[in-house]
Amino acid sequence: MKFLRPHSDHPVRRAYRRFRLEILLPRRLQSSRKARLLLTTPVIAITGSSGKSTTAALLSRILSEKSKVKSQIYFNSPDAVRKTFLRGESNQKFTILELGINYPGDMAKMAPVVCPDLAIVTLVGIEHYSSFRSREAIAEEKGILVESLRPGGTALLNGDDQHVMAMAERTTARIVTFGRGEHCDYRIISASASFPERMSMNVSCRHGNFLIKTRFTGSYFSLPTVAAFAAAVELGSAPTDAVESIACFEPPFNRCSVIEIPDGPTFILDAMKAPWESLALPFETIRNSKARKRRIVLGQIADFPGNPVSKYRSAVLHAKAVADEVILVTESKSITKSLKVESAQGGLVIAGSAREAFERIKSNTSAGEIILLKSSKNLHLERIAFAFREEVRCWENLCGLPESCEECGLYGIPFEDHSKARKKRSRDRFLGKLFGETTG
Repeated sequence: MKFLRPHSDHPVRRAYRRFRLEILLPRRLQSSRKARLLLTTPVIAITGSSGKSTTAALLSRILSEKSKVKSQIYFNSPDAVRKTFLRGESNQKFTILELGINYPGDMAKMAPVVCPDLAIVTLVGIEHYSSFRSREAIAEEKGILVESLRPGGTALLNGDDQHVMAMAERTTARIVTFGRGEHCDYRIISASASFPERMSMNVSCRHGNFLIKTRFTGSYFSLPTVAAFAAAVELGSAPTDAVESIACFEPPFNRCSVIEIPDGPTFILDAMKAPWESLALPFETIRNSKARKRRIVLGQIADFPGNPVSKYRSAVLHAKAVADEVILVTESKSITKSLKVESAQGGLVIAGSAREAFERIKSNTSAGEIILLKSSKNLHLERIAFAFREEVRCWENLCGLPESCEECGLYGIPFEDHSKARKKRSRDRFLGKLFGETTG
């Protein structure tokens, strides 16, 4: 008999949620507090609606050039915080934590445990709209991190975002700002990118003016870059050392990372998340790029108020304005129907799956073409780029796994065989560890 998973309102699942929230989570947070008290080195916590992962990864790269750094990036839940503290090493000099929120109360659970020495807030957007409904509510929640700074700590705030700057009133800590405004302590004088040329920017601060060259594809990465630069300098790094580290840093996978196919297209992978509010940013990268042909593959959009049909239609029209062709990956009949005229006019293709999108691109691609893959992570559009390098045999539309196909590693195996492959992989790892311990 096939096992049926209990629905979300099932008594068993309600009981487990209550056990997790009332018993399990408080115990885990208590262990986190004890581990935090043992740390004598600086803890840096980063939050924001966008840019926090890139800021954390870039700052980790800069500091790790000369110091031992413990980083928690991409996984930003209370459990992730607990594991980072508990797995700390005696010789580490810095602990870097990315903190995210999904529901009201999330930051209130983590921030008092983290008690950062340096709190960085990148910006306040409208992500997680279904949970918070307004920027003000999101700012209120994220601002708890600033309130939780340790005595003598520093708040590094986006000076161009009024909701972020309002957090300065919630602490007596030292305030340092970054952004484009003349009042910012670390000011972006200019930033430019014309892919395949990567972003470069000029930054002014009390230490002087610095030309920072990066491997990022778009100028909108100037915000997390200047945030990481400012944090590194405030923590004692020489500005010139920070500039050198930034120049060597490759963007995190699937966050505008690049895959170049020899004698074929170049893919910009941005298929981890696609909040409605920030869609224009990667689109501008395509508009400003130097390419024979520009194409955008658009998947699922998230975090928006109002009618989804109108939002997808608006996104497609914006994409068409900057690209030679747009491929929309959707199974929605209502969205497809609303774009019937645009599809008939040309320049827009509706694909029911990532595989259909790949076959469309494969049939008429050329060297020198730039293709942006933009979507929330559940569609795994990165497989389109992978399929140009090797055979992809897993084209499941919605596999349900949160990690990318690169992390999963099973895209070369049919989806129906994944369970068997995972069991074999776990068994092989166990035997490998056992063999290593036996022979060691």
